[in-house]
Amino acid sequence: MRPYACTLLAVLCLGAAAGPAAATVHRVPSDHATVGAALAACAPGDSVEVAPGLYAPSTNGEIFPLLVQVDGVLLRGAGAEESVLDAEETGRVVTWDAPGGRLSGFTLTGGRAQ
Repeated sequence: MRPYACTLLAVLCLGAAAGPAAATVHRVPSDHATVGAALAACAPGDSVEVAPGLYAPSTNGEIFPLLVQVDGVLLRGAGAEESVLDAEETGRVVTWDAPGGRLSGFTLTGGRAQ
């Protein structure tokens, strides 16, 4: 076998052994100041965990609509009575533009239909 063929085979074997990258958990507000910033940092399969609190333009500078643009993202609040996303009538609360994701554990309020 030629030397470059052995090197290529070794690289391919090491890449296969490494497997897929582990999903990242993005925490709001400890890792990111806003839910929108956490969503922007997501790769496919990542999750965003949101601590209890009110997330709105007037409280933490949240910008609505929140945009989910990556496949398989899980957006999880601390519970419907604990984590509130309030768009304060500035627009929709969430725009989901990717397949396979899920939202749970929030109260969504103050959003507009258009």
